[in-house]
Amino acid sequence: MLRQQEGSLDIFGPARLRTPLEIVAVRRGLLPPATCEAALRDLRGDAIDWQTHRHEEHPTVDAELCDALPWLDDALAASLPGLLGDIGHVYGVDPRTLWLREAFCVKYDGSITRGRRQRLRLGRQAGLETHRDASVFSFVIPLTDATRDHCGGGTTFDGRRGPHLAPGDCLVFCGRRLHGAEPVRRGQRYVVAGFVDLRVGLPGLRRLSRQLHLLDPRAPCSSSRCVRVRVRVRMS
Repeated sequence: MLRQQEGSLDIFGPARLRTPLEIVAVRRGLLPPATCEAALRDLRGDAIDWQTHRHEEHPTVDAELCDALPWLDDALAASLPGLLGDIGHVYGVDPRTLWLREAFCVKYDGSITRGRRQRLRLGRQAGLETHRDASVFSFVIPLTDATRDHCGGGTTFDGRRGPHLAPGDCLVFCGRRLHGAEPVRRGQRYVVAGFVDLRVGLPGLRRLSRQLHLLDPRAPCSSSRCVRVRVRVRMS
């Protein structure tokens, strides 16, 4: 359900929120179409070292962005201040506390329909099961066009298809929210995905902890902090 539009930022969520972390937002046109097309030309070549072991619990066929496409990593870095500002605005956090922990390219292939583990051994994967990320916030930027490059695919939330995305749009959500990738039935789907975390003080951590636990009771949060201890040394 579309809640509001603010320029190129679309904000989606239920009419009644338990927590702002239920919101899903889309920054339209974060990457220009020409950038997406150039990225696809490189990703479809033979130079990318696709991996299947970088994410242990929910593995994907992926490659770290800074290794696979350094120039695209630079382009994303140039857009990052605005993206972090959007995340801060939507979820009510200070953008200065946000940092990008990881960015990577993911390939989904509709030409194979076997079991998930077997697909990964063959270096192919059609979709991704429903799961939670270990990050506070996550984002997905499609590089392919769902009406031209593949059939099926797309990010789902609680089993339902998320907002429609054009190449270069950036979908932002809380990583602890249940989500997945609908299988691609034909063609190939390429996306850039990222994990964003934040550094906050003790009051902010407690408030965030309460909100995260509304989405995921098992969310790993802690209100511990370091305490300086003065040690007296007895001279003999």
